[in-house]
Amino acid sequence: MTSRHIYTVPYFYIIQHIPSRKLYAGSKWIKGSHPDTFMTTGGYTTSSKDVNSLIEKDGLDSFQILILLTEEECKCHVYVFETQFLTENNICIRNNWLNKHNNTRPCAAVDFTPELRKLLSEKGKQRIKDPEYRTMISEKTKEAMTPERRKIMSEKAKTRTSPRFDLNSIPRTPVSKETREKISKANSGRKFTEEHKTNLWKSRNSKHSPETIQKMKEGQRKYQLAREQQKYNLMPKPVRICPHCNLSGRGGNMTRFHFEKCKALKNV
Repeated sequence: MTSRHIYTVPYFYIIQHIPSRKLYAGSKWIKGSHPDTFMTTGGYTTSSKDVNSLIEKDGLDSFQILILLTEEECKCHVYVFETQFLTENNICIRNNWLNKHNNTRPCAAVDFTPELRKLLSEKGKQRIKDPEYRTMISEKTKEAMTPERRKIMSEKAKTRTSPRFDLNSIPRTPVSKETREKISKANSGRKFTEEHKTNLWKSRNSKHSPETIQKMKEGQRKYQLAREQQKYNLMPKPVRICPHCNLSGRGGNMTRFHFEKCKALKNV
């Protein structure tokens, strides 16, 4: 057994909904997992929304545990055991099982048609624009970014040996000449719709508010003034001659020690 905590016993399970006779397989291995608390009041009742909804509807007694194996009995990690069981039997396409996928990829029984993809995309865009959803995401992120977490991220960044976004280190599949010609042919003569052009313009020009744009322009103006002043300061200063001691020189020393402040005036 490879549990990392004295009270943690990872396990694999198969349960059955008695009224419908439908089955569900899963595993539990995080800290604090134990078979004794599985499918008990206040204990773990799987992560499946369908199973939990049936429990809420028919009660916890409507399910029975058919198989319950610990990690030691599985002879490997319980999640690996679960994935092997699901994939070898292709559980996700069986009508008498509540599992929606085989832990490896979305269920093969789901047909992601263009209409379904478009619907999912629109729902995702609507959700990300919801102020309540954005506030919830922001609050969860702030809660997760504890001082300890920030310190760990900082230490990892200091010990990183390669650039974070080193595109040259990413293995790339070479593109054949025929593929390049197909891409060129597909993009040549391409015309954007007016709606597409408008969206492109908005994405490029509406990233900053008018106040931010004004501040950026003011910062650029101050930068140019500072550059001009720097150029002036680096220019060679003209030679000046003190009329009192006839000494010549450049820069601020002449102003500081000669002319009205010349020592020759004190000796007169």
